[in-house]
Amino acid sequence: WYEVAVRRQIGRPDLVLSPSKFLADFYRERGMFTDARVEVLPNPLPPENRPELPKNRPQMKTKFLFVGQLEPHKGILLLLASLDQLGDDVELHFAGDGSLAECVSERAQRDVRVTYHGFVSLNNLVKLLEHIDAVVLPSICYENSPTVIYEAYLVGVPVIASRIGGIPELVVEGETGLLVAPGDERDLARAMREIHEARDAWWGKSEAIRAQAQKYSIKHYVDQLEKYLQEIV
Repeated sequence: WYEVAVRRQIGRPDLVLSPSKFLADFYRERGMFTDARVEVLPNPLPPENRPELPKNRPQMKTKFLFVGQLEPHKGILLLLASLDQLGDDVELHFAGDGSLAECVSERAQRDVRVTYHGFVSLNNLVKLLEHIDAVVLPSICYENSPTVIYEAYLVGVPVIASRIGGIPELVVEGETGLLVAPGDERDLARAMREIHEARDAWWGKSEAIRAQAQKYSIKHYVDQLEKYLQEIV
């Protein structure tokens, strides 16, 4: 009844913009926008200057970073369980807040491999990303178009993410990151281990990864938006 009511209220728009094909298909499967023009236009990056790539690769432990809500549906507990399958030559950093903040903080106090940064502003996040080997996004819920993936690309950092929702549209397997089965801690640990063991090779892909960010620039977004608006007008 809710979907019927929403369809009636929205009617037939001239143009529907979706941040991901996943979301567009999700609505079409529910009978919405079947007679409307639907275009996929990924969300843009925040209007920030591109940081410089680190000139010298630090020879230290492999660092992984989670950014976002510290909630069960984001795979936080899964990520901590995956860390148990890895050795002492990796670090796991958390930036964000949520109901599992205390759990992460307690783990950080008894596990030297874990660091909890709390909430981090965008400018400080970019600085933090400059010292990270890979961003981890182990969601077990549907994700649409996570901004943290764009932000990682901006600094040339690969992404390990769940193969769910709109995420596979953003991560190119073996080129900009690795995809894992959602809810599978062994597969997540496997991907983290793969990044760790081939860290030099992944750092060699930094420029190629960073080039991906240009597809999500504010300018590209506005140009496409204006193009669509001109066409429907």
